[in-house]
Amino acid sequence: MHPRGAFKQVNITMSKRTQEQDAEGTFSFAPIHYRSREGYRPLPEWALFFLELGKTLSSLEIENQRYTVALALPTRSYATALIGAGIACARIFLKSDDDSDHIETIYSLPEGTSLKYYDKGKVKKALKKDVMEYNGKMLLGIQIEGHTTIYLKPENVNKIEIADVDYIHLPNKQNGYSVELPSKLALATLQSRSHEFFYRSRIEGVVIGPRNLLKEEAELELSIPQNGKQHYSTGSLSDLFRVKGFVPNNVGHRFLLTPPSSNNNIFVEMLHQVSTDCPFIFDGASGFLRWKEMFVDRDWIVILDQTDSYFPNAVAQLNQDYSYRSETQRNIQLPQVPSGIEVTFFMRNQ
Repeated sequence: MHPRGAFKQVNITMSKRTQEQDAEGTFSFAPIHYRSREGYRPLPEWALFFLELGKTLSSLEIENQRYTVALALPTRSYATALIGAGIACARIFLKSDDDSDHIETIYSLPEGTSLKYYDKGKVKKALKKDVMEYNGKMLLGIQIEGHTTIYLKPENVNKIEIADVDYIHLPNKQNGYSVELPSKLALATLQSRSHEFFYRSRIEGVVIGPRNLLKEEAELELSIPQNGKQHYSTGSLSDLFRVKGFVPNNVGHRFLLTPPSSNNNIFVEMLHQVSTDCPFIFDGASGFLRWKEMFVDRDWIVILDQTDSYFPNAVAQLNQDYSYRSETQRNIQLPQVPSGIEVTFFMRNQ
């Protein structure tokens, strides 16, 4: 039996807020269903909690501090995949690919570079032209047909990608070709950001956990009812979680994953691949206990299964870390924590 109150203190504010009530109105997890033996059913409360937790943590960046959030669960099943999906989906809005790195890459391309331009669900051939300043903004010029050049604002550069082949010439008129997103679930969830999310890679986190088990969980079939439940926009949890190695090589990923048994060199290499604002998700007590010291300068999400033989050791370590927490603590607002789940949150100094 798991002793109640395993963590020293819970430092969070509970809320019954759901994404249907999200003032930002970006997207909602609430409509998502999962396939059961009886057909599609709404996600249970605990699954929505994990998705919402991921969204909450996606925007939590505090200078000179790192957070630890640890969960003691009756079972670890689906927790990492759902939290990761919440982080990835939220960050496509919070940290859109119209960021400085993507803008700089596209703007610095030589004039005449072949491009793909995503326009209202279609892809058109384009050539990079000049960059001009207008009303204090640097506009990107692209030729889309004949001698027609249009100018895009920086926030619309996410619609541009470098083409796989060089175009000898552009047609005098082109309608473009429709891009069919492989996942109707991703399209229904993320809408205007779905193509960017699906086709462009950007690392949003690292998972240290059981690869085969997580891959199996990521294959969970999900859907969103459309037209009064007459039709469903289907996909899988992997379409939102997006782990490198779980998705085809020709599409984008958002997470790196390695098992706790990996050697030290793999983790060192991984540190060089990800930015410092990417959280590390420890799926299981053994991975946390073995590798936590290597990632002291990163945010931690610790998933603990109460049936794990190392569970007491991990709880003891977390309680010790809590004793050395930062003197400056932050309260975060979480969705209502379901019964049977215990959560602790605290800040660490870098």
